[in-house]
Amino acid sequence: MPFSSINDRMQFSTEKYQKVNLIATDRSMLDIYCLLPGQKQDLHAHQGNDKYYVVWRGEAEVTIGNETRRLEPGDVAVAGPGEPHAIANPAQRPLVVLVFQAPNPF
Repeated sequence: MPFSSINDRMQFSTEKYQKVNLIATDRSMLDIYCLLPGQKQDLHAHQGNDKYYVVWRGEAEVTIGNETRRLEPGDVAVAGPGEPHAIANPAQRPLVVLVFQAPNPF
């Protein structure tokens, strides 16, 4: 699928944050993470790829290694291979984040 729409693919659930694949190739993938207030993805690491977070809507609390920062729309962060990372929605409105990974971990 060479084309996709962020606005058309956003979806939220009160059960847990939603991870929606927008576009993928054998070499990379682009997802959106949709988090309601209070939702998070726990600290974890990937051994063989870089993971970029780009805040699209809302505010994110992103942890990379030992550092945690609050990011707003237009802000970007990257976790390198083996670097622990996590994301949370500390705000009172929905959060949408573009998440790019290369190489594609799947």
